[in-house]
Amino acid sequence: ISAFNAEGKEVATQFISYADGKAHVLIEATVPANGYAVYDLRLSGSGKGVGSEALTSIIENSIYKVQFNGQGDITSIFDKANQRELVKQGKAVRLTLFTENESFNWPAWEVLKKTIDATPISITERVTMTLVEDGALRKTLCVEKQHGDSKFRQYIRLYEGALAHRIDFFNEVNWQTTNALLKAEFPLNLDNELATYDLGLGCVQRGNNTEIAYEVPAQQWADLTDKSNTYGVTIMNDCKYGWDKPDKGTIRLTLLNTPGCDGSFYHYQGHQDHGHHTFSYAIVGHKGDFVDADISEAAESFNQNLLAFVVPKHSGFKGRSY
Repeated sequence: ISAFNAEGKEVATQFISYADGKAHVLIEATVPANGYAVYDLRLSGSGKGVGSEALTSIIENSIYKVQFNGQGDITSIFDKANQRELVKQGKAVRLTLFTENESFNWPAWEVLKKTIDATPISITERVTMTLVEDGALRKTLCVEKQHGDSKFRQYIRLYEGALAHRIDFFNEVNWQTTNALLKAEFPLNLDNELATYDLGLGCVQRGNNTEIAYEVPAQQWADLTDKSNTYGVTIMNDCKYGWDKPDKGTIRLTLLNTPGCDGSFYHYQGHQDHGHHTFSYAIVGHKGDFVDADISEAAESFNQNLLAFVVPKHSGFKGRSY
């Protein structure tokens, strides 16, 4: 596989898969803002023998080394560029399940503090970890697990090139659990009561959970930077907007909410969120604070992926790049 940019220079590529006469390929592409760029892709060979899936508990790129435990949770993220460990010792970046989520008065509209004050559990049934991509541009570990009738699949991705600073989590969930709240938990090796939350038109700093502010809104990102402003970690997401912060080093992102209802008018909400879900979030370690790291721009990029499409050969009156 070879790919050439608008200037005719060869760029990095990675073969992903081949099925039904179609090749799926990653290309290291850059495109002008509000514009386009033409890339010439040239395929050769049969597409067979791409490689086999392998079992592993470590993935690594030029910036990060990520280690997993036997439950598929991340016990270490080491930022090699800044010589920093992102995960608090003895903890793990994981999906957490709160198994008592009763909310009788306004079940679809509220999460009670007693729910998130409880100790959540990890998801540990039928765990498998498979390295499904191991190429020059992207390495992907697929983690699959189950809790009762709910099934979880995470594609955890490391990149090279322009996206090497980001650890992506693409999630596929078949959610069938009742009376439960699902969060992504990030226990960070940082110590600051204040975290910064994106509000779209600006941002706001908030402290740890209080009696009246324990499930708070944010749009594309939340950031925790140490008090010295020398290093921080940002969690970016593409469609989830509820967060909480139980202590000085932990940020949690709410993913799915199925309240435990009584026999009131809203009893049908006891099955809300059931079904198939796809969503993404990402971890970015950064030197300095979120302003130094241009986190707002990075989060915009995370939420606006480039669109690729194939066109027949033609002269193109606007040229190969616009």
